[in-house]
Amino acid sequence: MNGADSARRHLDAQIAAAEAKLQRAKELETKVRNLKGSASSRRGEVSVTVDSSGGLSDLKLTDAATAMTASDLAGLILETFHKAHRKVTESYVDIVNDEFGKDSPTARAAADEAWGRVTTDVADEDDNKKAVSNLWRRR
Repeated sequence: MNGADSARRHLDAQIAAAEAKLQRAKELETKVRNLKGSASSRRGEVSVTVDSSGGLSDLKLTDAATAMTASDLAGLILETFHKAHRKVTESYVDIVNDEFGKDSPTARAAADEAWGRVTTDVADEDDNKKAVSNLWRRR
């Protein structure tokens, strides 16, 4: 065995390792892309599904929802949307933690960034209108 054979084997091993990492990255990307989060209001008037980016992918309203005032319905849609967004974010964080380890800097950074995009409450009517507008704009 000469130096060229050794170098070739070392290079082949590095290429194989890089290909394995690329395959894992593709699998992770697919898992994340396919994530969905769904939630329903307490009485079931509103059901919302969001995709992995937190964008609205489905909204269902029952007849009871149409009997609500526009303001009450908008608030209920937002509340339900936020629940669904939290659920998809929890699923994303679980996937990242499984892949990189819960205590890894990569997982912590990804979780912090994901949770930073989650809106937890809407304070006033202007914020309510902005949130509804953003919800539809993401589609």
